[in-house]
Amino acid sequence: MDGSQNLINFELRKKLPFISITAVHSGIEFKIDNVLVDTGSAATLFALDYVRQFGLNSEPEDKIRKIVGVGGNEYVIEKRIDALIIDGVWIEDSIIQIGDMDYGFEMNGIIGGDLLMRTKMIIDYERCVILLKHV
Repeated sequence: MDGSQNLINFELRKKLPFISITAVHSGIEFKIDNVLVDTGSAATLFALDYVRQFGLNSEPEDKIRKIVGVGGNEYVIEKRIDALIIDGVWIEDSIIQIGDMDYGFEMNGIIGGDLLMRTKMIIDYERCVILLKHV
């Protein structure tokens, strides 16, 4: 970590913070809008139906995981990708999960505790910004 920081604006929807990020897999970059920053989720998860359009599918080296949440149990694909990029900050060698994400409202992904801790994110609801440290 180089110690520098970024301030990222987020949009509040139903009192929940949403951002856009970029994912990089096999050298291909693609933008993912409508991503919830969720302090209650342990892992970073993206909607299969959304990321499939960019060629992000299950591969032999991926793992199938069972996750448990408020809505019950669900199976997801766990995948290592080249990087996630948040407002120009590269988080290389990222592990993500891909699943159905049928949670009752529109979103394409969740930034979970794994990435929140790795980037030392601080959410400022008063100013609608996230402090993100370079990693």
